[in-house]
Amino acid sequence: MTCEKFVDLVKENGIENCMFLVPMKPIRSVFGIINYTSSSDPDFNVPCKLNEKRYKIDEMYKVTLESIYPEFGQQHYYMSDLMEFIKNNQIELYIKHQKQ
Repeated sequence: MTCEKFVDLVKENGIENCMFLVPMKPIRSVFGIINYTSSSDPDFNVPCKLNEKRYKIDEMYKVTLESIYPEFGQQHYYMSDLMEFIKNNQIELYIKHQKQ
């Protein structure tokens, strides 16, 4: 899938209907002040949604995927890298179909 086709797919179906299964590490916290991830932790496949607070899909530059579980945070991807991850089945894209 190209970046342009991805943007069209998101626009056609709506950002709220696009979900991703993304390998992520949990966020650890020290005294509620310092947050970090540990490379020794395993990756978990976590459901994520698109977040346009920082990067807009239309700009085709970067994309933020935010976990629906706060303890996993968010990941930023270059749009072209995300397309490669989807192509190689490292990240799965799901579209919620609306009833007609």
